[in-house]
Parts: sequence; structure tokens; C-alpha cells
Amino acid sequence: MLSFKKKVISFVTTVALTCLLPLSISASNLNPDEIGFRSIKIENLEVTVFDDGRVKGIEYSEELSKKDRKRILELMHFTEQEINRMPEGLQEDVIRLGGVKVDTTIEDFVHIYTDLEGNDHIVTDENKNEVDEIKQKDLEIIAQQSGKELAITPSAVRDGNFYGSSMAVYMGKSRNGRELEYHYLTEFEWSSRPWLYFVDTIANTWQNHTTGVSRDGRYVVRPFNGNGDPMGGISIGLSNFDDSNPLGTKADVDLARHDGIHEGWLNDVVRIPDSEKGRTGQFVSAYVHSYSLDGISINFKYLGYQFSGTGDKWSWKTSFEIGKDSK
Repeated sequence: MLSFKKKVISFVTTVALTCLLPLSISASNLNPDEIGFRSIKIENLEVTVFDDGRVKGIEYSEELSKKDRKRILELMHFTEQEINRMPEGLQEDVIRLGGVKVDTTIEDFVHIYTDLEGNDHIVTDENKNEVDEIKQKDLEIIAQQSGKELAITPSAVRDGNFYGSSMAVYMGKSRNGRELEYHYLTEFEWSSRPWLYFVDTIANTWQNHTTGVSRDGRYVVRPFNGNGDPMGGISIGLSNFDDSNPLGTKADVDLARHDGIHEGWLNDVVRIPDSEKGRTGQFVSAYVHSYSLDGISINFKYLGYQFSGTGDKWSWKTSFEIGKDSK
């Protein structure tokens, strides 16, 4: 197998994964004075639930048991399916921030493969095999360009099934009472390491009335044991966070050499003017998987992206009602 790495990665095996960039805002900083609350006891922990449905953030969420995390996430209106899908570190981050998950609609999901000649192919269930044949030819060319004669099999093209999703969590009003605070969460998962890997990019973009406050994210590899089951966690991390554009943020996912499940997330805390209450809030998620050292460039446009480069590109839109009561 070719090793297509842009740089050598130093990594540390860890059980308690830590955030790369601490968030400057948490639910505990929000002003709850104008609403009531109740306390719910979970084991030896008192959990505060506000009357608008929000759960107060828990600072040391990494110390919670799996059972306690699940119960708290249920209080935050996450479904059992969503909880089971979420990596352990993501569960900890969501509980640390606090809030309540809002009802969302995911639409306009599109997967595009751009070949070496610059042609875009929208990938569907009907044409997936045809696009895979184009990918296989491109991989053979890339292998030849590397100076190595390798037989590229169809399985190399299909290694690593990609999954992407997104959620919005309401955190309450800002201290001045004029803005509503949410965190926009975009997740990704590779069922196994892709055969061809360089540096990928994950991104969020939002409406022009929305202001980004802070962001964080992680990238974790769960290696397979001898029986093919994921175990433990290697924290690789996201890198090169870019929040210079007011319409969104993005970060690099420098795929590691390890076989296993590769997963991660980008989490943006944003503020929306209270005057937008009752209207539709939207953000668009993107993940791009490069087929070259040059990577794939992502440029923000209003609720969308412009991509440039060879590889796979996924994007989708998440919509919700701004300020809807989540009780």
C-alpha cells in the first residue's frame, strides 16, 4: 500500500480525551434568572434542568460514567440512536456545554466526486459503481505518478464508508438578553481508514445574521483489535482552525495511518439576534476528502461552499425554528 502522508504525526494514546481549544462560552455562563428550574438527581449528581428544557452544563463531564452520560443526554432530548452513535468524547463535550437539542431537518445532502480531469460526478445509489470505476482509474494514475507500480483493486476504492450528520443545541440567551445562543455540531465517521489519505477538511457555514463566538473540535481513531472490534482511542485532533470568515469556520483532518474507525466533529457556538425568533435558522456542513497533496480548497458563500480540487465532497443543510420552546 502507498503511504500518502503530508507529514509525520506524533500521537499519544489516551483514555480521557481532552479538548483542543477550550470554549470561552458555556451554558453555565448564561443568565437563567428570568426562568425557573428544577434539580434532578442522577446517582450522586444534581443536574439542573431549566423550565425552557435546557440542561445546565457540567464542567467535569469526562468523570461521568457511561450510564450517567446517557441519562443526561436523554434529558437534553438526544435519542438513544443519536447517543449510541456519538463518540465518548463528543458526549462529554456536549454535556460540558449544556443546553437542549432542538428539532432539526437535514436536507440537500449531496456527495460529489471530482476526478483528476476536474469533472464533477454527483454520486447516487444508482451510479455509485460507475463512479467507483472512475476513482479506480484515478488511483492507478496517482500510483504511477508516485513511481510505484501497484494494482489498485475495487476494494481499495470502497475502503472506508463515510458518514456525516449534524445537530443544533439551544444554550439560552446571551447575558445582554438580545441574542439566542446555539452550538452547531457537525460529525463525521470513516468506518475504516480510506486507502488513499492526505489532509481532509471539515467546515460549518451559517446565515449572515449569525455570529460565531467560539469553536472546538476533535479527531479520534479507534483502532481495531484482533477480532475487528474498535478499542480505546488515539487522539489525533483537528488542526489549522480557520475562523477568519464571518460566515463560518473550518479545520483540517490530517488522517492518521492507523487502521480503525476514524471519527470527529466540529462544534461552533453561535449567536442569533432575538429578533429572528420564530424564523428558520440554518447552517450547512461540509467534509472533503482530498486525492492529492494539494488538498481541496473550501471557500464560503452564503449557506454554501465553493470547492476546488480532486476528491470526495459531502455537504448538507440543517434547518430549525429559531427560539422554539424545547420543553
